[in-house]
Amino acid sequence: MCTQSDARPMDFPSFVGYALEVGKAKELAVRAGSTLALKQVALSKPLKPNEMAVVSVSTVTSKTQFVVCTLSAATPQSVVELMFSPSDGGKLHLSAPKGCTVHVSAAQFADDVDDDDESDVSARPSRRRDGGACGMPRVGVRHTDMMSH
Repeated sequence: MCTQSDARPMDFPSFVGYALEVGKAKELAVRAGSTLALKQVALSKPLKPNEMAVVSVSTVTSKTQFVVCTLSAATPQSVVELMFSPSDGGKLHLSAPKGCTVHVSAAQFADDVDDDDESDVSARPSRRRDGGACGMPRVGVRHTDMMSH
């Protein structure tokens, strides 16, 4: 399940982990005033050579599921870079053989920056007011951005 509930409200960045099960959508819990960055997707145990697992995402603005990655015995993990804000209402989905579980690692970042210390702005990651963190803009899922599943 999501481990962010164990973190104190001001613990940023914080690790978040999800375990995806076949046929059970997993809602992404994003704290108010923060951005959730999905980082890695990995099989919890190996698949048979002819099997594959497809991880996809949907949002409140697009009920269509968009493929994030495809995992197999030859490719048991994938590095991803997807950002979500609380208003995205993101959900992860897993299409795979029965009994397959996929682990998703993420990090949650505060959206605002304490502007009191401007001594070395270049040493800090850039944070944007539009929901992005670490210098990367928050991106919404659009139909033309990814292949739908």
